[in-house]
Amino acid sequence: MTENKLKCNSCGHDVGEADSFCPACGRAAGPSPTTGRAGDLYLLLMTANVLRLRHQWALAEAKCSEALNLDPDSASACSVMGDVLRDQGREEDAIEWYKMAVDRDPASEGDRKKLEALIDHRFSAQPEPRLRPSLAAVKKWAKSASDEVRAARPICPWAMVTAAIFAVTLLAAFTLVLVGKRTTPPTVVPNESVGGVFATEAAYQGAETAPPPEPKPTEITGDITALEAGILEQLRRRATELDPNCQVNAVRIDPKAATAEVEMSMPAYWSPASARKEIGRMAAALAVACVKADNRLVCVHMRTCARQSANPDQLVMTGDGLAEELRKHGEAASSANLESVFSAVWWSPAIAPENDASASSPPFDMGRGAAPRGR
Repeated sequence: MTENKLKCNSCGHDVGEADSFCPACGRAAGPSPTTGRAGDLYLLLMTANVLRLRHQWALAEAKCSEALNLDPDSASACSVMGDVLRDQGREEDAIEWYKMAVDRDPASEGDRKKLEALIDHRFSAQPEPRLRPSLAAVKKWAKSASDEVRAARPICPWAMVTAAIFAVTLLAAFTLVLVGKRTTPPTVVPNESVGGVFATEAAYQGAETAPPPEPKPTEITGDITALEAGILEQLRRRATELDPNCQVNAVRIDPKAATAEVEMSMPAYWSPASARKEIGRMAAALAVACVKADNRLVCVHMRTCARQSANPDQLVMTGDGLAEELRKHGEAASSANLESVFSAVWWSPAIAPENDASASSPPFDMGRGAAPRGR
């Protein structure tokens, strides 16, 4: 099917049926309205088409924009805008405007043909062929390569053998270094008993082995709360047997370190010496009873407070007793020297040994209801 050719009324150029404007002069291809809104629209689009033919792109786009402001649904305005952008080489933008023209007027075969032609040109263009080098350039390169080949000398076989030996030697040295880092050789010392022959350090020392490391504390498992309550009950019975004035207030077990903290309280005494004596006797006896209550304990930390009627109890002594030493002393620990049973013993300055000579009154405020107890 061939498109019927018409003549432009202005210049006589051939115009297709789908063309709204003459491709030569840019004027309207057929009769156009001259009055009203339609006349203003055609005048703007004709002016834009003329400016397009003159390559005045900015002015042409401005006229198309005025036409779209006048009639946003004008398919002709979108088509002319597409022509302006296509002639500038902005093919992607022109495709979008041709699509809008077809959307506004699906029956416009001219806009559809423009769109299809531009899409085919845009996405079916073949890449430019690569420029082939001239024959003179090829000959020059071939002569240069030939000269380089003639100038090159073959590698001497002895040089290749030397390089191979060097590479093997280097690889062997590197392997020895790695093996030496992974394996530490035994310490070698002279052994005079075998005529100066070198032997290992273990043989020189009579193959003595290092002492085994000290065993870690046995972790106490089970119901710790029930264990604390049971030991507390036993210590309170033992304290009542030895001194009714001694009170065991708490027992705390550290299951991870297998240690027990025993807190007891004693009444205040008139002299520091008598206070230290009674506190030491009761602390040692209760510590022994504590390690007997559970043989998994490795240490007992004793805390002794002085009871006062008018003031809060005051801490007067702390000490750590190793379970091994406590079990060794047994019942004799109650009469033994405190320092032989406990380590890191601390006394409150109120009853410290340096206060014995100047002690003329009780170190604590015992209050009215407490009677002094001499030793």
